[in-house]
This record gives sequence, C-alpha cells and structure tokens, in this order.
Amino acid sequence: MGSPDAFTSAYEEARRQWTRFEIPPEAYAAHAVARGHADASSFEANAGDLYLALGCAMSLPQALQAFEQHYVPRAREALLRRGNAHTHVDEVLQMLRERLLVGRDGALPRIGEYDGRGPLTAWLRTA
Repeated sequence: MGSPDAFTSAYEEARRQWTRFEIPPEAYAAHAVARGHADASSFEANAGDLYLALGCAMSLPQALQAFEQHYVPRAREALLRRGNAHTHVDEVLQMLRERLLVGRDGALPRIGEYDGRGPLTAWLRTA
C-alpha cells in the first residue's frame, strides 16, 4: 500500500485546483490506493479530477456544485453538437447525474470508481 506521503504533491495540486471544499489528505491517499495507485505518478496529471470525483462520491455540496459548473456544460455541448434536441439533452444529463452521483444500496456513487488514469472528461464520455 502506498503511504500518504506518496500522494502529497498530487493532493496539494488538487487542493490548489479545488479550493471550495476539502478532503483530508489521508482520505485522498486511501482513495488513490483503492483505485490501484501505489503513488501519484500514475495519475499526477489528473490529480484534481480524482479529488473532485472523490468529493462528489462523498456527496460534498461544493464538489457537486463544482461538477455541475465545470463538467455538465461540457457534456451538454457535446450532446448538442451531435444534434440532440434540448429536451433530450436535459433528460440524458439528468440520467447521467443520477447514475454517477447517487449511491445505490449503500455503495458509493459510481463517480467514486473514477481512477484518475485519464481525464475525468474522457471517463464521463464513456458513462
């Protein structure tokens, strides 16, 4: 298992990116280890994405708000570029929110499965 020190620089970078909410460094490190990381080298470029995803999985209001402000508009634009009607886009985005941000049967929300190995935007496209 990686030590919390192995994730310090990634954690600090993520905190600089997302200042409106805070996750304890130990929780961030434990989450990274649970996603298969021994240190931050395998997700360093996406440290902030992993931090935001964990905040959303923890249902932190400011993290959910940041997700809504920074990622939902990108998804909306992508769906509209594909020629989808606005009403259909709204329905798809609501289903996406429910699928990713709501835990089922006591499990963490699915966004907690994001592992940081690629950008969160790419992970969301597959969802």
